[in-house]
Amino acid sequence: MLIRRPYFSLYFPDGSMVGIFNGQKSPIALTEYTTDFTDYYRLNFFQYLQINLNKNLKFRTNLSVGYYSNKRKYLLPSILYDENQSNNQGASYNYLNWNWMNENYLTYTRRFNHAHNFSAMAGMSAQKWSREDEILAGSNSPSGLLYTMNGFVANLDLTKTGTWQCGHSLASVFGRVTYDYKSRYLFNANFRRDGSSRFAKNNKWGNFPSVSVGWRFSDEKFMEKTRSVLEDAKLRLSYGITGNE
Repeated sequence: MLIRRPYFSLYFPDGSMVGIFNGQKSPIALTEYTTDFTDYYRLNFFQYLQINLNKNLKFRTNLSVGYYSNKRKYLLPSILYDENQSNNQGASYNYLNWNWMNENYLTYTRRFNHAHNFSAMAGMSAQKWSREDEILAGSNSPSGLLYTMNGFVANLDLTKTGTWQCGHSLASVFGRVTYDYKSRYLFNANFRRDGSSRFAKNNKWGNFPSVSVGWRFSDEKFMEKTRSVLEDAKLRLSYGITGNE
């Protein structure tokens, strides 16, 4: 509407609609005659199971699945293809994406003498992603009313028609140890080992450790006089290595 010249008529003298004139499509004709709709389908699933082996040790497994697809149908009839109304265009787009993830880990927690808090966790996970795309595009269908691709198979546009598929997976093992004394002196150590299908066989795995120490100095006796204005303060020092695909 913004670029079409305002003095271009929307209708011919016989009352029929102008689809395209001087290379510019009528916004009214685009609305009335273009077929372009997409159906979306999405599914997300998550479930977990937790077993308390004893008061300090528990096992948990998580499973999540994601599914997403959309189907698009497109038809540009001859009234909008060129001024001679000699051709038409159509396309069908199908996209499918799905992924799943499974995590399994053990967690151990224990408190000693009402002052020492210790916890440890160890586990493994696996993830997989997949995507499939399918596009059919063509022109010169015998009918400008049917948006299915049957009428376009004799004149497929091979520069746009094709199928694509890609996917990758990730496997990981991980662990964590935490300790604190009266929530005042803190220690945390983590370790991950990740393997990705996106890398070559001899470079598939990476190790990613991290460690941190903390001091909640607001709990010290020499900070008692400041607690009316400073309730919680902590210093923390950490070091770690992270990575991505």
